[in-house]
Amino acid sequence: MKTITLDQIVRKDIPLAYRRTYNAQAVLNGRNTGESRCAIEFDIEHTPLGTREINVRFNDRPSYPLLPLLKQLKERIADLDSEGSLP
Repeated sequence: MKTITLDQIVRKDIPLAYRRTYNAQAVLNGRNTGESRCAIEFDIEHTPLGTREINVRFNDRPSYPLLPLLKQLKERIADLDSEGSLP
């Protein structure tokens, strides 16, 4: 299983300056299942110590093992945030 990309990324308006919340579609590619989509919601929160925490929630339960999928999604979200590609 591999996370290909995140599509349809939409930022939600919330009144907290240190937290950004997004809705997106994760496009996943499995060895036996082919390409599938999964609706997710994720937060990027900047802590007082200067680090950032990324939390991912699934709106649709994927048919993949969750721990490796969460790790890959968090890495991909961190890369997009570092590049400045998130809205």
